[in-house]
Amino acid sequence: ITTFCSKHGINPLNEIRITPHHVLIKECPFCHKPTRGKPDNLFKLYVKIGAGAYFCHRCGAKGSWYDFKMNLGGFEVAQLNKDTTTATTDGGGGGGARRRRGLASLGNQSKTKRGPT
Repeated sequence: ITTFCSKHGINPLNEIRITPHHVLIKECPFCHKPTRGKPDNLFKLYVKIGAGAYFCHRCGAKGSWYDFKMNLGGFEVAQLNKDTTTATTDGGGGGGARRRRGLASLGNQSKTKRGPT
């Protein structure tokens, strides 16, 4: 957690506190209101050690470690190529329509009368 924060401009020496269960960050990067350096506005962002879930007790920002990294710019979400996703929607091979027709014909067979009634 501290390594990631230091790579994103949060100084681990004076902007991070570590407790047995959380890493506290001095100023929440998601808060819209300035802290104005007031002690009661600082160290409100808690990141759970091990799980990575975060919660700011000042602005209410919360989420998983993945959300935290994504909101700070640690991840880039790659867009899938549209042709790639449409080519595999029926399970590959292109036999989806044939399979559906085959199943429909099985349903019709079960409705036909068999033997004397």
